[in-house]
Amino acid sequence: MPSFITFAIRSARSLKIKYNKQGYSEYRDIKPVKLKHAKNGNVVLVAYDRNKQDWRSFSLDKIGYVKIN
Repeated sequence: MPSFITFAIRSARSLKIKYNKQGYSEYRDIKPVKLKHAKNGNVVLVAYDRNKQDWRSFSLDKIGYVKIN
């Protein structure tokens, strides 16, 4: 999965992801910007979330589906 994300970042492509959090899942249309390591050791994707119209951070271990738009 990180290779899809890295490709999308480098080529300025959008992604559709299924994000699993707090017992439910939702699909998000995002514009990924960078991957970074969180203090707890997780890898986090920083992206503009078109659904929320704001910047968000997505933990890679909670992303269940990735499609390049």
